[in-house]
Amino acid sequence: MPTDAITDFASMGYNVVQHCYELEWTMITVVSAILTNNDGQVLLQQRDGNPELFPYHWTLPGGHVEAGESPAEAMARELFEENELSLPLDFWKVYDAPRAGGFVEQYVYIGRLDREAGSLPVHEGLRVGFFPADEIGGLDMAFDHRSLLDEFFNQRSTP
Repeated sequence: MPTDAITDFASMGYNVVQHCYELEWTMITVVSAILTNNDGQVLLQQRDGNPELFPYHWTLPGGHVEAGESPAEAMARELFEENELSLPLDFWKVYDAPRAGGFVEQYVYIGRLDREAGSLPVHEGLRVGFFPADEIGGLDMAFDHRSLLDEFFNQRSTP
């Protein structure tokens, strides 16, 4: 495989090891938060045009787990960095998803946010907003967050 292709994958966070032209992938660990308001709507963040993956798409707050950091610590850090939030969160699930020839291990947390989206500072991305379940299908969503939110809303509506 050409060196520039390996560099491209490495810049996206993949640890790539080349063995006789075959690639071995390692898991990338990320965190996401599903934050709901009193109306049951979910907070989403619109990415700006800078990311290589999914520019201008909507996503859940979150990001990569850094070396030496637990998923819970990463989630707290990401919420504070992105929107100056410090909230109690409950762990919901681990969601494994394929990404560009590798896999992402996503730790998903759930929390409550009793603030208007317009009152939140936005340090990453373009903007944030609360969306009800029936509007999420019409959004350009990043990663596999639409499937994750479908599961979340389905579980909430099931007695």
